[in-house]
Amino acid sequence: MIKKTDIKIARNIYVSYSAYSNYFKRSINIAQMIQVALPKFKELLNLQGNIKFRIAPIRCTNTKGLYFPDSKTVVIDCRLYQERALVTLAHELVHAEQYKEKRLQQKKRKGRWVYFWKGEHTRKKYWDQPWEIEARRRQNKLAKEVVMMIARYRE
Repeated sequence: MIKKTDIKIARNIYVSYSAYSNYFKRSINIAQMIQVALPKFKELLNLQGNIKFRIAPIRCTNTKGLYFPDSKTVVIDCRLYQERALVTLAHELVHAEQYKEKRLQQKKRKGRWVYFWKGEHTRKKYWDQPWEIEARRRQNKLAKEVVMMIARYRE
């Protein structure tokens, strides 16, 4: 999911050319937040060590972040303020954990992605899917815990 035109900011953290050009300050702030917050998230979640991060404009309505399990890439919208970006990062990292633990799986069938939660296909609206409910339920608590861990570290 990382593109050739993306700009490497730090190890495994990239900013799209568009984000770098049009949302420089916010993109750099999000990249720095990821660098500081990721070690704390790794203490709280069961994550793989090789997750990549891309900061870029996301054109889908109501979509603030995405997780691509095949490339193990989290994409965060570059237009988000830092607090919202942290909550979005928590949400997407919950999805990364779900995929790692194989609670959430996806398979391509007839050209479309089909999702399975704990081995079962569900036919609910996207926002009512169990993996989204879990990610929304955990995102704020995780973000708050990370902020508290960082604050304690800096004291």
